[in-house]
Amino acid sequence: MTKPVRTAFDLGRWRKLEDAVVAIDSLLVRCHLTVGQISAYANDGRTSWHGVSRLWKALSLAAGGAESPMETRLRLLLIRAGLPAPVLQHSVRDDTGAFLARLDLAYVDAHLGIEYDGESHWDPKAVRKDLRRQNALRAANWSLLRFTSDDVLRHPRRLVAQVRSALRF
Repeated sequence: MTKPVRTAFDLGRWRKLEDAVVAIDSLLVRCHLTVGQISAYANDGRTSWHGVSRLWKALSLAAGGAESPMETRLRLLLIRAGLPAPVLQHSVRDDTGAFLARLDLAYVDAHLGIEYDGESHWDPKAVRKDLRRQNALRAANWSLLRFTSDDVLRHPRRLVAQVRSALRF
């Protein structure tokens, strides 16, 4: 067993880039690590270790806040397509300051929310809740794009085109 910082260090050195970022994002959230802590660990006499150059690339893409591997994969897809990095877990409030929603990813200036919907979102109760939430966001002049694993894994170009169109890039 290793401590979380060592685990992140090793995963960043040995995994394929996307898998490394997914794992590091998860450790950032679940273990309350920071990219700075992982960097400091690498810089503490380990810069010549095999694979450290891969770690730096993974750390440059890692971001605390993703709450699932698919949220990270969705974020990476957008960044790799040349879009700006979205804000993670953005809270939206109405004009009175009342909380409306927390979005997986957001382009705040464009009032565009992006959600990854896993299988739990297909439960009838969850569908009703998501629809109410989507209507509240729309009333607050926010647009919302919702994607599934099929979109992220099988139709990435279409997904990126939809986000790019919504951002008017």
